[in-house]
Amino acid sequence: MRDHPETTLMLESARRTLLEQIVPHLEGDPRASALMVVRAMAVALRRTETDARDFDRVDQGKHLDELTELAALLGTELKEAQRVHGGTRAAICHLGRDLSAAIRRGDFDKDDGKQEALRNFLMSITRQKLSESNPKVLEQIEQEGNPS
Repeated sequence: MRDHPETTLMLESARRTLLEQIVPHLEGDPRASALMVVRAMAVALRRTETDARDFDRVDQGKHLDELTELAALLGTELKEAQRVHGGTRAAICHLGRDLSAAIRRGDFDKDDGKQEALRNFLMSITRQKLSESNPKVLEQIEQEGNPS
């Protein structure tokens, strides 16, 4: 049996080493490139942490909010979507495509409450993506006032 450090700890340690020990000795384009790598590592770290939380929820028999909301928007049975598409991640991907097609068809054009549910879902997904890719922007948006 081998001991494996957690992926997030390894990634954070490598990012911190690059930022604190290597970047200060660089100038110009190499410095800019190294800082880009540091930022990419930070995004990968946040995505890894999000995935770990998601996998824990699935392991506990819970549904991911994204899948639950997609299924509700499309009027699809959750467990059936998982079965047909071969799991949670695949179901999210397929239902996301189905939602895009429904929007293009105009299924959400009538103001019958579905527009608000769609808008809330899209805002939730956007916030989640921002929390992973650019949390400073999300923090700034939330400080300026919650766009709803």
